[in-house]
Amino acid sequence: MAENIDTKELILEKTYLLLLLKGVDSVSISDIQKETGLSRGLLYHYFGNKEALFQAIAEKYLINLLKLPADSLSGYTLSELIEYYIFTYADLINQAWGKYACDYQITIANYDFLIFRLSELNPELKEKFKAIWEDEVHIWEKALVNSQIKSELREIGEPYETAKYFQYLINGIWMNSVTQGTDQGLIETLEKTLKGFYRLLKR
Repeated sequence: MAENIDTKELILEKTYLLLLLKGVDSVSISDIQKETGLSRGLLYHYFGNKEALFQAIAEKYLINLLKLPADSLSGYTLSELIEYYIFTYADLINQAWGKYACDYQITIANYDFLIFRLSELNPELKEKFKAIWEDEVHIWEKALVNSQIKSELREIGEPYETAKYFQYLINGIWMNSVTQGTDQGLIETLEKTLKGFYRLLKR
């Protein structure tokens, strides 16, 4: 059983790297065979087809990494949630593409384009990414409410609408890093921006 798990993980990890390097449309089964050293039949034994393999990679390296634990964050105030986000995004980079960055010149752009292209090809994944975005808005909303209860904030109107601004800021910082082709300074910019917006909301 352990050998089967190791083989499956090898396929996932090697194919994920190929997808980051070459993009979804350019990775073939032959590429995966060459990278893993496994036969076509063994690849199909574990995943059935290329689409199922890509789906498994999306779930492991994209969906599971991006999804936040809403229940455990429900008691956080706004300042606590900002600290959590800064730490979590730094960890996300390390897990998602950080270990490949130096050897393969992989950046946030590779990761973001992979999300975009898989979403285009798979409506189910697209809906899951949309749900992650909406869940994060509700996490920010809850933190805003918690901070209001503690009288930490000035009058801000509807918490849900303000919560969306936090998501817009995060997405904007992320996309700026994509267009720049580097993730250098991303965490520092994220921290500066989120804490700056928080100061505007404080009493």
